[in-house]
Amino acid sequence: DKPIAERSEILSYLSKTIQDGGLEQHIRFDENVLSASWDSAEALWTLTNQRGKTYTCSFLFGCLGYYEHDEPHRPHFEGSDIFQKAGGHIVHPQQWSEELDVTNKRVAVIGSGATAVTIVPTLAKRGASVTMVQRSPTYIVPMPNSDPIAKAALEEGLTPAEMHQRVRESKAEEQENLRKSGENLTDEERNKFFRRLMRKALPRKYMADDEFNKHFTPRYNVFQQRLCVAPDADFFVALRQKQASVVTGEIDCFDERGIVMKDGTKVDCDIIVTATGFTLHRNMPMGRMQVVVDGNLYKAPDHAMFKDCMLTDVPNFMFCKGYFYISWTMKVDLICKHLCRLLQYMQTNNIRTVTPREPAEGIGTPEEGSLTITSGFILRSLSLFTRYGRAAPWTPMVDYTVDKRVLLEDPLEHDCLEMSLRSEATAAAATTKTTTTNIGMGSPLTSQPLRSRL
Repeated sequence: DKPIAERSEILSYLSKTIQDGGLEQHIRFDENVLSASWDSAEALWTLTNQRGKTYTCSFLFGCLGYYEHDEPHRPHFEGSDIFQKAGGHIVHPQQWSEELDVTNKRVAVIGSGATAVTIVPTLAKRGASVTMVQRSPTYIVPMPNSDPIAKAALEEGLTPAEMHQRVRESKAEEQENLRKSGENLTDEERNKFFRRLMRKALPRKYMADDEFNKHFTPRYNVFQQRLCVAPDADFFVALRQKQASVVTGEIDCFDERGIVMKDGTKVDCDIIVTATGFTLHRNMPMGRMQVVVDGNLYKAPDHAMFKDCMLTDVPNFMFCKGYFYISWTMKVDLICKHLCRLLQYMQTNNIRTVTPREPAEGIGTPEEGSLTITSGFILRSLSLFTRYGRAAPWTPMVDYTVDKRVLLEDPLEHDCLEMSLRSEATAAAATTKTTTTNIGMGSPLTSQPLRSRL
């Protein structure tokens, strides 16, 4: 019944799921897929790994996310070498070492996004004295890390599938209620509402008004960037217990003792954690794969999004990405089920290939102001994105209730989804040979027969 699970719990869940489902035989571990090539004559994808081994499949499903995990965003800080030569340690969260002992150490965490908000209380619990150094504040929402809907379902003895369905429905309802409640509010009214939540978690006896306003008044409006969640208010608990503190301003440089701010403030520390953000894949949503379609090199900006999970002129391919504002997995669930619908439809109707195509009149351009997200990792990478259009099915899918209908109920046939039939001989062979291959970040390349349901 915990909405936000810890690393050990997630790993345990994944291991148990693989074991219970007998999935290990379908997983190829430690694979790095370097290239994927589509051949329309054969209607096959050919994947090549780092050892030169190839796999083929008739449908490719990309589960690569969008972060470049090996290359985090690393702004240059003058004096980094001076700090390290004096014995200081600098680490980025994406390259964290379990051998790093923070007990009784002074740790400065640079950043104010979800990573920083998660790391600060965690380090405090491990015995560190933590200072979060932020250029500007973030909306941090304290939230109980217990789902009453899930807890009630457990007490009722519902099956995991029944509990999952109930929780999903409740989350969708919460989203709709939040949307409706915010329709009549101005940006400032929404901002004040969330600032009151933060103030309630950090009362005046722990931080004076002038300090609170400095450290917890974001420059942007709510929902222009992701809200950070503090489960059980752990971030604020660390501040209340004096295990953590906040410094707001611009960094000038590092010196042998730590961080020097432009206003002269010094943050002495033994360890600096640069939670400075992510970079996105340069060729989304293909990760680092070099992708070729009938001899043509794939370049993301040359293609458009169809139903937010397929790409124009890329046959037999789908990818999953989650929601920005609410639970990532709510949308991933829908896309996976949509994929199963499509694969079953293809097999039942002897469909050989499906390929989204742009209409002759084009897809238009998104309405001005439709991109309201101002997160740095998004703005730094806009030129790398595939294109969106002005109207469905070329627009982002951001509403669970609507998306559920479109992906799970609406007809699969569409004027802009080109379908080609198999020949009789090919159709007969497909009953035993058709496969779909999933490529997932950090794990496995998975190959298994078509399935009609998850």
